[in-house]
Amino acid sequence: MAVSILLLIGAAATPMLLIGFVIFFGGAYGMVSIIRPVIARELLGERQFGAKSGALALVYLAGSASAPFLGSLGWSWGGYRMVLPGLTLIVILGLCLYLAAQRLVAKK
Repeated sequence: MAVSILLLIGAAATPMLLIGFVIFFGGAYGMVSIIRPVIARELLGERQFGAKSGALALVYLAGSASAPFLGSLGWSWGGYRMVLPGLTLIVILGLCLYLAAQRLVAKK
């Protein structure tokens, strides 16, 4: 997803990068929808998986629901020159948190 956002940033100068944005973003979004339950089971275990998966879905859906509002706040403060790099940082932060969670599970 970070690559797709960077392509979107570059599309201001080179509109052909929008093709790469669509491919990378669509692919990343599709992979996330498939991998999310697999990672949840891997990190949180199989016991009470439904409840754990539901709790994770609540957080994910709350983020999706609040994203337009939060994006508009970022846009009003600094325009898309602030929003898109901010989204890239959020994606990188998510990757770092995932790697940290994997390390914690591996220590158990």
